[in-house]
Amino acid sequence: MSEIVISFSIPTEENIKGILALLQDVYLPTALNKTPVSILEKLIYWRIAKYDNQGVAVVLIEQEDDNLTFSYLSVLSAFRNRGIASK
Repeated sequence: MSEIVISFSIPTEENIKGILALLQDVYLPTALNKTPVSILEKLIYWRIAKYDNQGVAVVLIEQEDDNLTFSYLSVLSAFRNRGIASK
């Protein structure tokens, strides 16, 4: 499989709908109970991966003391098995 160039960034309010769409693509919509407000409350802890200016993966990263917790790792099915989550 060819290497694709992915850019990672802290999302903005403009990305909230895209984050919700990614989460719903991977999880049952009712499983997470995420809303635009709940995403906005922790927006600085989310990371979004983009390919060709389209969100293809998201993850929530929270730190507590010396521990990092990764939650809601979501990668669009067309971009899986390309190492995005390992970056």
